[in-house]
Amino acid sequence: MGKREAWIILIFMVLALAQLIFMILVLTELRSLEPAFAQDDEISRQTLRGLQGVQVVMEPLRPEIKGDGLTVDGLRTNTEKKFEIAGIKVLSETENQMTPGKPYIYVHSNVSKYRYLLGYIYTNRVELVQDVYLVRAFKIKAGAVTWSISTTGFAPKLEDIRTSMEDLVDNFIRAYLSVNPK
Repeated sequence: MGKREAWIILIFMVLALAQLIFMILVLTELRSLEPAFAQDDEISRQTLRGLQGVQVVMEPLRPEIKGDGLTVDGLRTNTEKKFEIAGIKVLSETENQMTPGKPYIYVHSNVSKYRYLLGYIYTNRVELVQDVYLVRAFKIKAGAVTWSISTTGFAPKLEDIRTSMEDLVDNFIRAYLSVNPK
């Protein structure tokens, strides 16, 4: 191998290292546990007024995430326990179908594992979905997100993702209680 080829390899290695350092810096900045997006204002909080309870709806996690210890069952149990402590009735699917508006809380954690970064990139979301009617056509009813909060970040441990989700659930509880005091 000549000097030219050695220089080209060295340049590519330096560029790859610079790209890796940049990715780590960006992901470290994403590590914030503060909500990245929220629809939690006075109007969206009013859509929580008078709710008789909510059903908790979750989607499955990726198998490798479940294998590492973060499970839908664990997230569901934590969420339902927090609701019960706060006095928010957790509805079964049957109860939900008989409740005006059919309100449910969509709790979702989208987690990807990155071996080379020794951690996880995630987006956690908590959304209240309920039936609404269109102003222009009162006969049309559709399920819509009327309150939501989410966060995106990088976490070295799954426990950080679980904590982030608990914080989002706590935000919903505070919003609910602000318009439905005990």
